[in-house]
Amino acid sequence: MQHAASTDELKKLGEMAGITGAIDTMARYIKGFRDSGQFCETLEQAYVRLFISARGGITASLHHSFYESEDGRLMGPPAKMMALRLKASG
Repeated sequence: MQHAASTDELKKLGEMAGITGAIDTMARYIKGFRDSGQFCETLEQAYVRLFISARGGITASLHHSFYESEDGRLMGPPAKMMALRLKASG
């Protein structure tokens, strides 16, 4: 993420997703860390707070929040495609 923030990679992703303002904010935040250790420690603390020990229980899905299918089923076509790939490779 730090590499992507310091190059055009993150910017291109934001343009593709139509969220350039949010990406610019995120890139500035990421660039504010002096090293990757500090950055990773901050992300780890936030992850634990949000997904593991939040007061009142877990507030967000541990899986992901983007679903390709219209009805929002979790293990949809991408999971089936991966299962086929794994089966084919033994």
